[in-house]
Amino acid sequence: MNVQSKFTPPGLPGPTYQEILERDGDAPSVLRQEAGIPQGTAAVPLHRYTSQAFFDLEMEKMWRKVWQFACREEHVPEVGDYTVYDIGRHSIVIVRAEDG
Repeated sequence: MNVQSKFTPPGLPGPTYQEILERDGDAPSVLRQEAGIPQGTAAVPLHRYTSQAFFDLEMEKMWRKVWQFACREEHVPEVGDYTVYDIGRHSIVIVRAEDG
């Protein structure tokens, strides 16, 4: 996976996922364990989907820092309508207010 950096001129490849991790001193070691495998060619290890520790790291390091799609406007069409968006252990309630 090649991530375009805001500091990389357009048209040039940005730093690799591994390079970003190496620069981030706060990145957990579990994310660095596959440094020798070229990105995009390795199978995703099963433990990424089944490990509680990996889930906890994703919740801490990723999901709180990225945009979430919770619902569409038509899911809460009338004032007082609501929907609940769950992400991990967190629930977010989206409510249609009087101001729209």
